[in-house]
Amino acid sequence: MTALPDPGPTAPRIRAGELVQVRYTRYDGSPHWAVDGPFLGTDAFGTWVGAPAGTTWSRAGRSLTAEVAQVVLFPDAGWTATFSATHPAGRRLYVGLTSHPTWERVDGVWRVTMADLDLDVITQADGTIWLDDEDELAAHQVRYGYPPDLVATVEADAVDILARAGAGERPFDGMRRPYSPTSPTTADRWLDLLARVTAR
Repeated sequence: MTALPDPGPTAPRIRAGELVQVRYTRYDGSPHWAVDGPFLGTDAFGTWVGAPAGTTWSRAGRSLTAEVAQVVLFPDAGWTATFSATHPAGRRLYVGLTSHPTWERVDGVWRVTMADLDLDVITQADGTIWLDDEDELAAHQVRYGYPPDLVATVEADAVDILARAGAGERPFDGMRRPYSPTSPTTADRWLDLLARVTAR
């Protein structure tokens, strides 16, 4: 997102299983969602962090406990994507439009930080897909003073991701079928690794 500060370096080399602090902020830098999980690795699409079942996602006044294992992809782009194979509500993919993720070492722990920019692309296992939180984008561009070019970029990126996810393009492949260990998708590989990392 060119309207935001320089995105900085992409993720450094981190040992598999090492704790990563995931920190979403608002556009003004105030805290939003926070979660900690094990570093899994990188591929052509970006950097992957796990959120095992039982992981707590928290923000001021609210917390959610993940019922199933999830993996989160942090590309060097203006979005992050959370994948799950067996979500109780049937959700397979949740893409949040964000600033570019930035990585840093804080008190000896790796942290990835990005600003949440409201729009989300959500896909269910039955193939239903939609764009969510357009009302939040409208409200927050006033509240936080989003520049017009940032709003235009976020909207264009959301439409592009919506089309790519609907077509099942990698890394959004396989979101319309049950998990299959014999025919893994992009995210399946990392869900399998998460299971092995957390079983140690």
